[in-house]
Amino acid sequence: MIPIDNGRMFKANFTYEIEKDPLGLDIDNVMGIDLGVNNFATVVTTEGTPFYCGREIS
Repeated sequence: MIPIDNGRMFKANFTYEIEKDPLGLDIDNVMGIDLGVNNFATVVTTEGTPFYCGREIS
């Protein structure tokens, strides 16, 4: 507990640990998104060719 405002209020911090469940992701399928300077975004996947989102930025 941390006193605030000369002890008129207190701040409490709680920390706990949890076990994470595995997500079961397919690591063979990946997507990368590059926020660009000339284009809004370029998207590349392991499934196909890259494509651009948005128009060219001037």
